[in-house]
Amino acid sequence: MKKQLLLTFIFFLSLNAFAQVKFEKGYFIDEFNNKVDCLIKNHDWISAPNEIEYQLSNDDKIEVMSFEKMSSFQIYNTSHYYIKSLVAIDKNSTSEGFNPKIQNIILKVLIDGEASLYSYSDFYFYKSNRGNIKQLLYKKFVTADYKLQEDNAYQRELYTYLNCGQNITEIRKLKYKKKNLIGFFKNYNECKSLPYSVFSDKETKFAYNFNAIGGITFSKGTFEVTRRISIPSSVDLLKIVQDAESDNISTSFMIGMEVEILLPYKKNKLALFMAPNFQKQKFEMSSVYKNGFIKLYAETNYFYFSLPVGLRYYFDLKNSSKIFIDASANAMFMIDVEEITSSTGNSQPTVISQGDLVYDKISTGICLGLGYKFNDKYSISGIFYPYKSLSNTRVLEFGIKGSYKLF
Repeated sequence: MKKQLLLTFIFFLSLNAFAQVKFEKGYFIDEFNNKVDCLIKNHDWISAPNEIEYQLSNDDKIEVMSFEKMSSFQIYNTSHYYIKSLVAIDKNSTSEGFNPKIQNIILKVLIDGEASLYSYSDFYFYKSNRGNIKQLLYKKFVTADYKLQEDNAYQRELYTYLNCGQNITEIRKLKYKKKNLIGFFKNYNECKSLPYSVFSDKETKFAYNFNAIGGITFSKGTFEVTRRISIPSSVDLLKIVQDAESDNISTSFMIGMEVEILLPYKKNKLALFMAPNFQKQKFEMSSVYKNGFIKLYAETNYFYFSLPVGLRYYFDLKNSSKIFIDASANAMFMIDVEEITSSTGNSQPTVISQGDLVYDKISTGICLGLGYKFNDKYSISGIFYPYKSLSNTRVLEFGIKGSYKLF
């Protein structure tokens, strides 16, 4: 089990190693205030990068530029516009008062105009009338007499410097959240009829897919029966069945739904998914008892609800096509388990009812997948279980799964 978990962990780490990124048109301003038009590698960063990779043209070699040697960069038609600025910043949001330090930090531009808005981690800054960039301060702290207190200094700042006469009520109710602040700066620039550009609208956002899924799997089982079945006392069925492998390749069909959440990272290439489905599997085995004269048979039927939860990574191809890899951890909930056993000494098989069986009601598995998706609607993938346990049966399984996007 530890080896399978290690394999899955390495698989997850490899998602970043094979991540696809492209060079896109943009520019940077160097330390001498020169604008350099170039192609910048778009990693679709979540936080501000410390450096960029760029090419002056498609045929030139790839260069690396540190933010220490530039003042800003932008990738056109994206949300990635960053500037370096010397600001007074207070990073302690749980203490009373304003205790700033002067630092050179990299700010992400959310709105650029006469009234501009910037972000740095969970802190927000602004600039108006071509002035200096200043922090919008908000704090929540506990006073000396153990009372929770809020300091909405950002509201006072905006009332003083960005009051257009029509937004007083808006300022009083304004929350210190990205969405609310962006809306306020949009409204202010429009109130003053000032030109502005919104970069936050181009950010990669969460997306959702709801898919119908179906598939077929092929399995080989190794039995581990943990109880004794009543047959002639000279036969120890427990020891025999523990080491027995199934005689047949079990074929199982699955049907279910998949919910896929595309994360706001690397242009929605990384996704979380959950794919609840139903499956039924049948295993048959036979084993010769140690004296060589008595042959034992067992047939086990499992009907269960499977709930895989995992990660998926997409790689773009041409013509609206993608390939993807995924990995998931599965929980399988037994709905019905039936076992039939017999021996050469008994002409009639013995049917063991669900109530008489000793079995695990919840089982686990790890699944790896490799697939192809077309037009963001149809997909087909190969799946492999390096580890899967169905109650008393260890399973080696592979199969084919298809999906169709409903909405």
